[in-house]
Amino acid sequence: MPKDGNFVESLRHEAWSRALDDSRVQRLLKQWRSCLKDAGFPEFKDPGETYTYWQGKRKPKVNTPSQEEVAMAVADVRCKQQVKLLPTWIAANVAYQNRLAEENAQRLAEYKAYVAKSMELANQIVSGG
Repeated sequence: MPKDGNFVESLRHEAWSRALDDSRVQRLLKQWRSCLKDAGFPEFKDPGETYTYWQGKRKPKVNTPSQEEVAMAVADVRCKQQVKLLPTWIAANVAYQNRLAEENAQRLAEYKAYVAKSMELANQIVSGG
Protein backbone atom coordinates (compact mmCIF):
# COMPACT_ATOMS: atom_id res chain seq x y z
CA MET A 1 0.00 0.00 0.00
CA PRO A 2 1.27 3.51 -0.76
CA LYS A 3 2.66 5.37 2.24
CA ASP A 4 0.52 8.40 1.44
CA GLY A 5 -3.08 7.57 0.57
CA ASN A 6 -3.63 11.21 -0.34
CA PHE A 7 -0.69 11.36 -2.72
CA VAL A 8 -2.69 11.98 -5.90
CA GLU A 9 -4.91 14.54 -4.19
CA SER A 10 -1.85 16.33 -2.82
CA LEU A 11 -0.42 16.57 -6.35
CA ARG A 12 -3.72 17.97 -7.60
CA HIS A 13 -3.72 20.54 -4.81
CA GLU A 14 -0.09 21.48 -5.47
CA ALA A 15 -0.78 22.05 -9.17
CA TRP A 16 -3.81 24.20 -8.31
CA SER A 17 -1.75 26.27 -5.84
CA ARG A 18 1.08 26.74 -8.32
CA ALA A 19 -1.39 27.81 -11.02
CA LEU A 20 -3.02 30.28 -8.64
CA ASP A 21 0.40 31.75 -7.79
CA ASP A 22 1.47 31.89 -11.45
CA SER A 23 2.26 35.49 -12.45
CA ARG A 24 0.04 35.27 -15.56
CA VAL A 25 -2.93 34.12 -13.48
CA GLN A 26 -2.23 36.71 -10.77
CA ARG A 27 -2.20 39.48 -13.38
CA LEU A 28 -5.58 38.36 -14.71
CA LEU A 29 -7.00 37.97 -11.21
CA LYS A 30 -6.05 41.57 -10.54
CA GLN A 31 -7.87 42.63 -13.72
CA TRP A 32 -10.90 40.51 -12.76
CA ARG A 33 -11.03 42.12 -9.30
CA SER A 34 -10.84 45.57 -10.84
CA CYS A 35 -13.60 44.72 -13.32
CA LEU A 36 -15.91 43.52 -10.53
CA LYS A 37 -15.11 46.58 -8.42
CA ASP A 38 -15.90 48.84 -11.40
CA ALA A 39 -19.23 47.01 -11.69
CA GLY A 40 -19.97 47.98 -8.08
CA PHE A 41 -19.23 44.72 -6.30
CA PRO A 42 -16.82 43.81 -3.48
CA GLU A 43 -13.20 43.04 -4.20
CA PHE A 44 -12.71 39.30 -3.75
CA LYS A 45 -9.43 37.55 -3.06
CA ASP A 46 -10.23 34.71 -5.43
CA PRO A 47 -13.11 33.74 -7.72
CA GLY A 48 -14.37 31.05 -5.36
CA GLU A 49 -15.47 33.74 -2.93
CA THR A 50 -18.13 34.94 -5.34
CA TYR A 51 -19.93 31.62 -4.81
CA THR A 52 -19.85 31.80 -1.02
CA TYR A 53 -20.44 35.54 -0.60
CA TRP A 54 -24.21 35.20 -0.34
CA GLN A 55 -24.23 32.31 2.13
CA GLY A 56 -25.96 33.42 5.28
CA LYS A 57 -27.12 36.67 3.71
CA ARG A 58 -30.48 35.38 2.47
CA LYS A 59 -33.55 35.45 4.61
CA PRO A 60 -34.50 32.03 6.03
CA LYS A 61 -36.46 29.79 3.65
CA VAL A 62 -35.72 32.03 0.64
CA ASN A 63 -34.17 29.96 -2.11
CA THR A 64 -34.55 32.40 -4.98
CA PRO A 65 -31.52 34.59 -5.66
CA SER A 66 -32.00 38.32 -5.28
CA GLN A 67 -31.57 40.73 -8.18
CA GLU A 68 -28.26 41.77 -6.65
CA GLU A 69 -27.06 38.14 -6.54
CA VAL A 70 -27.98 37.64 -10.18
CA ALA A 71 -26.34 40.94 -11.17
CA MET A 72 -23.14 39.95 -9.36
CA ALA A 73 -23.10 36.51 -10.99
CA VAL A 74 -23.54 38.06 -14.43
CA ALA A 75 -20.79 40.62 -13.72
CA ASP A 76 -18.51 37.87 -12.41
CA VAL A 77 -18.88 35.80 -15.58
CA ARG A 78 -18.59 38.85 -17.83
CA CYS A 79 -15.39 39.96 -16.06
CA LYS A 80 -13.88 36.46 -16.25
CA GLN A 81 -14.62 36.36 -19.97
CA GLN A 82 -13.38 39.89 -20.56
CA VAL A 83 -9.96 39.28 -19.01
CA LYS A 84 -9.78 35.65 -20.28
CA LEU A 85 -9.12 34.43 -16.75
CA LEU A 86 -10.37 30.86 -16.97
CA PRO A 87 -8.56 29.70 -20.14
CA THR A 88 -5.26 31.00 -18.76
CA TRP A 89 -5.83 29.58 -15.29
CA ILE A 90 -6.86 26.18 -16.64
CA ALA A 91 -3.88 26.07 -19.03
CA ALA A 92 -1.52 26.90 -16.16
CA ASN A 93 -3.14 24.25 -13.95
CA VAL A 94 -2.82 21.59 -16.65
CA ALA A 95 0.82 22.53 -17.28
CA TYR A 96 1.64 22.22 -13.57
CA GLN A 97 -0.26 18.91 -13.37
CA ASN A 98 1.73 17.55 -16.31
CA ARG A 99 5.01 18.70 -14.77
CA LEU A 100 4.15 17.09 -11.42
CA ALA A 101 3.06 13.89 -13.19
CA GLU A 102 6.41 13.70 -14.97
CA GLU A 103 8.33 14.43 -11.76
CA ASN A 104 6.37 11.77 -9.86
CA ALA A 105 5.95 9.18 -12.63
CA GLN A 106 7.38 6.28 -10.60
CA ARG A 107 5.19 6.92 -7.54
CA LEU A 108 2.13 7.40 -9.75
CA ALA A 109 2.84 4.10 -11.50
CA GLU A 110 3.10 2.36 -8.12
CA TYR A 111 -0.13 3.98 -6.99
CA LYS A 112 -1.87 2.93 -10.23
CA ALA A 113 -0.73 -0.68 -9.71
CA TYR A 114 -1.96 -0.57 -6.11
CA VAL A 115 -5.39 0.70 -7.20
CA ALA A 116 -5.60 -1.93 -9.95
CA LYS A 117 -4.78 -4.70 -7.45
CA SER A 118 -7.35 -3.30 -4.99
CA MET A 119 -10.01 -3.28 -7.70
CA GLU A 120 -9.13 -6.85 -8.68
CA LEU A 121 -9.53 -7.99 -5.06
CA ALA A 122 -12.79 -6.06 -4.66
CA ASN A 123 -14.19 -7.66 -7.82
CA GLN A 124 -13.26 -11.10 -6.49
CA ILE A 125 -15.04 -10.39 -3.22
CA VAL A 126 -18.15 -9.03 -4.95
CA SER A 127 -18.29 -11.98 -7.35
CA GLY A 128 -17.96 -14.44 -4.46
CA GLY A 129 -14.57 -15.66 -5.55
